[in-house]
Amino acid sequence: MNAPDGTADREPALAFFGAASAGLSHEINNVLAIINELAGLIGDVVAAAERADVRADGARLRAVLERVSAQIARGKEQVRLLNRFAHSVDGPTGGLDGSEVLSLAVALGQRAARLRKVALATVAAEAPLRLPGGAFEFLHLFHRSLGLALARAKPGSGVEVRVIEDAGEAVVRLEVAECAPTADAAWPALLAEAIEVAARHGARLDTVLEPGQPGHVSLRLPAAPGAGPAGEGGPRGTRGA
Repeated sequence: MNAPDGTADREPALAFFGAASAGLSHEINNVLAIINELAGLIGDVVAAAERADVRADGARLRAVLERVSAQIARGKEQVRLLNRFAHSVDGPTGGLDGSEVLSLAVALGQRAARLRKVALATVAAEAPLRLPGGAFEFLHLFHRSLGLALARAKPGSGVEVRVIEDAGEAVVRLEVAECAPTADAAWPALLAEAIEVAARHGARLDTVLEPGQPGHVSLRLPAAPGAGPAGEGGPRGTRGA
């Protein structure tokens, strides 16, 4: 039950916001650490040349500078993702084209997938994705769904994300190539919280995750406003969960 001040709704969303922001900041910090290491390497090359009173090894310097450039490009991409994520909380709600938001959701999930040694990829959508609420709400729901898929995916396997239509509903389906033999002790609580968060937005989570078998987590979204006859009178997502 929600507290009068909305605390019960805000806490899961704040936890997600913190987790996503921390993941991006870790990636940015990794980029800075590598650039700092490469700067030290450049310094070593220059110092060695100065001691020997010879020209610095140009080929070696160019190789290091190429690595610096690659890290700068990586850092810029992480900052771009952080900016897009930050603006997900202040955008319009209802009837949004979800394709761009889904691409952001998958990008935000790459670090968690990598830590679990699971390949995360998107398959071409089979149906349009219209969001009933705002971008942030969908990102939160996807985060919860992905958490379930990754928790049960066998390390070394993969998760494919596809959008399908089923009985007039838009379904974001996370297909697990192979489920791990066992689930850890935190699984029941993780599943219960994800189902609760989805329900607050009028969404549903279906899971088929049998040990050693392919499985899936299906996020069934309520119809978006203006989505046609199937969406008339459909429940709308609310901010804060």
